[in-house]
Amino acid sequence: MIPAAFASTIIEREGSVGRSWIAALPGLVERYLSLWSCMVEGPWTHGQVDLIVPVDRGLSVLMTPRP
Repeated sequence: MIPAAFASTIIEREGSVGRSWIAALPGLVERYLSLWSCMVEGPWTHGQVDLIVPVDRGLSVLMTPRP
């Protein structure tokens, strides 16, 4: 789910805080998908500091900024 390059970059930049955030990220994404009644509609991708999850709500994405 979480792109390996993204996880690696965040952990390298943020250390233990980044590692904890990456570990918690799948649960956070699932919680918000459920809260907003969204379904994932494509592969998870990323920018330099955000995870981007395409969802089924028109032209919407769930973006999670880094810690």
